[in-house]
Amino acid sequence: MPSTSSSFPPSRIVFKKSPFYNIIRPLTQTLECRARETSRETARLTVTLGQQVRDQLESDSTYRIMVFCAGEGFPSFASRESEIAFPHNVELKCNSDEVKVNLRGLKNRPGSTKPADITDLLRKKPPNYPNIVEMIYALTSKAKPTTQKFYLVVNIVQKKSIDSLVSEIRRGRTISKDQVLREMRMKADDPDIVATSSVLSLKDPVAYTRIVTPCRSIGCNHNQCFDAGCFLQLQEQAPTWTCPICNKAAPWENLVLDQYVNDILNSTPTDTEAVTVQPDGQWAIQKETESSNQRKHNPTPSDDDYDDDDDGDLVEIGDKPNIRLKVETLTPRSVRTPPFSSREESSAPSASRSSNKRPREDVIDLTLSDDEAPAPKAPKLPVPSSSVRPPERYHFQLPPPSAPSYNFDRFNQDSPY
Repeated sequence: MPSTSSSFPPSRIVFKKSPFYNIIRPLTQTLECRARETSRETARLTVTLGQQVRDQLESDSTYRIMVFCAGEGFPSFASRESEIAFPHNVELKCNSDEVKVNLRGLKNRPGSTKPADITDLLRKKPPNYPNIVEMIYALTSKAKPTTQKFYLVVNIVQKKSIDSLVSEIRRGRTISKDQVLREMRMKADDPDIVATSSVLSLKDPVAYTRIVTPCRSIGCNHNQCFDAGCFLQLQEQAPTWTCPICNKAAPWENLVLDQYVNDILNSTPTDTEAVTVQPDGQWAIQKETESSNQRKHNPTPSDDDYDDDDDGDLVEIGDKPNIRLKVETLTPRSVRTPPFSSREESSAPSASRSSNKRPREDVIDLTLSDDEAPAPKAPKLPVPSSSVRPPERYHFQLPPPSAPSYNFDRFNQDSPY
């Protein structure tokens, strides 16, 4: 498939700056990708690494080769910056190997897309080897009501570590302790506001670990801070740049170190999770920290209570299946074999209630009535069920026909005839 034409000077597009890397220079020209609503299109760029670039990649691991893309509508002058955006349906390859990165960012979050790192897929030897970068794309009308063009370029960048960014915040971007206290006292003196004590957590709201570098945005109105290192790690993966406490915008240039909270962290033991702050700025360690932690980590009853309840439930549940098994497997043979005194009293009523067979008392009367009144007329037998064998049922319920158990001569002795 032929590649898309129409290249523009690299200075045409200025991408939005990121604290995590600096763009050193482009390695290719900017390629215009024609709009495609239904058919697929392939845009190709050739990347050759000169001696200087190869030396930088081999000597310093912070130098990386990345693919940048921007949608149509970027400003024509260099004072404005464009967000990174790839087509909706896109596949990126380098030397026929798929680049396995997220090219779509977060849903409904423009600017959350990151450039694609292809450093490990490039061939650095032999010198000036033509590395082919391909972007297969379609459905360029997803982002906007009309079809949209995209612009592709490959840049060499230098990445910054999280530790270096945290150190940059600590070195000079701070809110002084006096400024924080002054703002708190102004709120306390406001007659329209009822000032009360508040709880200040010393744990990061996202990582739930103790804060190391207390940080917040200058646009936030709260004193609660988050950890700068944890926040930057999250933004490096998905750059939304919103405060995790109030959801206001918290861009990199607005992040500052709160020296008031930093002083509290330096003055409390490492196991302290929160302090109580008075309206005038005075603070103290929470007295009910231990009990609150117990409620937080163990909101349910104790294990001993659960063990007692569970043991009682297990006994009841264990007995019921045993009784049910005896009722379901009752046959004439099993009724006659054990002695009458050894039977469980609760088995007979449950058998008559839970089974559709003839009650067990009828079977007992037929088998244990040798010395009783004259034998009653044999009742009409029900149709045997599939779980009981008919021969055994008839054998144990009917007395022998040839051996009557009653003497009829005693009635003839008193007869006058």
